[in-house]
Amino acid sequence: MAQKYFFRIIVFMIMLTTFFPLVYFRLPLIIGSSHFYAIIFVLSLLFLCPKVFGNKLVLLMIGYALFVVLMMQFWTCLDPWAIRQIWLDNYYIFVAMLMITYFYESKDFVGLAQISKWTLIFIIITAFFTIVTSYVMGSTARAMIFGNSAEAEETQKFFAKYGSGSYGYCIVFMSIISIVVYYYKNIILFTLKNRFAVIVVITLLLIAVLRLQLFTNVVFAFIVLLFSILNISGMRKFSYIIIPFIIVIAVIPQSFYISLLYDLSALFSGVLDEVSFKFKGLADYIQLGPQISDETGNYVARRAARFPLLLDGFLKFPIFGCAVSPISKTLYAAETGHLYWMFKLSMLGIVNFLFYLSIFVCFIKEQKRYLSREYFYYFSIAALSVLLYGVFKVTGGREAWYFIFVIAPGLYYLPLSVSSKSRYSIGKMVIKKAITKNE
Repeated sequence: MAQKYFFRIIVFMIMLTTFFPLVYFRLPLIIGSSHFYAIIFVLSLLFLCPKVFGNKLVLLMIGYALFVVLMMQFWTCLDPWAIRQIWLDNYYIFVAMLMITYFYESKDFVGLAQISKWTLIFIIITAFFTIVTSYVMGSTARAMIFGNSAEAEETQKFFAKYGSGSYGYCIVFMSIISIVVYYYKNIILFTLKNRFAVIVVITLLLIAVLRLQLFTNVVFAFIVLLFSILNISGMRKFSYIIIPFIIVIAVIPQSFYISLLYDLSALFSGVLDEVSFKFKGLADYIQLGPQISDETGNYVARRAARFPLLLDGFLKFPIFGCAVSPISKTLYAAETGHLYWMFKLSMLGIVNFLFYLSIFVCFIKEQKRYLSREYFYYFSIAALSVLLYGVFKVTGGREAWYFIFVIAPGLYYLPLSVSSKSRYSIGKMVIKKAITKNE
């Protein structure tokens, strides 16, 4: 029992120092570092619970890391930024995989529920302070908060000090909406007693995404909300809704979409200027096509131009990627790293791409063993929203990977985190599938 409480505390501190900037930016340097607790967690597992490292998903992750070490002997032209991102992703996913595997192997579903509950609270509080600080964030500061310069880092620290989330948090804000909708539909399982409170949480998350003004996140957030409300699990139900929807979208004249986007741009002008700018840019691109000059600052034209560059690099070096050639320097200079999945495919090749993708596929499939069919649908929306986001932008980071691998499945056990006997009994009944499969 003491060992369980020890690991609960360590994992709790990892989540606090990841999802609660209002607190961890006020802690001393080492105590406020999630890496400090991650190192303690991994080392403790080696001595106290080594069987976790024998889990097939953990072994898959270790195998992939060894593969990357080997391939680094051939990827000699990788930019330092790309190398850093590759190892950071591997590190975060590995730690996250160990965390969820530990809770499953130890059958500590109550501990996982408590940590997930507190992390949900951290995310909600961070969403609130993100909205508050966004009103003192000018357009210049907003641009810097997503940058990589030393000045941008100082700006990020300033806003994080006052509880604001940034890029990684915005990915989580949009994805966790599906889980909250699940509990709206199953309110008896939630720790809040009425649906109105859950609606407030969903609204808070949506406003936080809007205030950060990352256009792709805004679009994804509303898509996540739509799919969560419709609950179109199952191919037959999916086809009944999606196919007519696609037909309607296809027959509507292009001029309608252009006019609608310009109207939305005008609607958000002066309120959310960055979102307004992106709506106008998308309308211009649809109207004028790829020939629109990148010099006009059209973000769609700039982003669309990166795809053929990466595709060309991939076709030249399809097996092990163009990182084996100096051509990779040219691609990186064109800011192609902003397209997460296409960048990985082009730079590192199809062998690495399939190996890396298999980690996510195997993990999501594995969750069917533990999650009910209904919850698995909402979990899948949350996980896929993070992964598909990488088709258009950079995805991942500590917040996103910890959310996918630990918090999204962990929130299934939320009913076990409350003291109410009736709700606890319902919670045990709901997660009976997971418990019996691990006994």
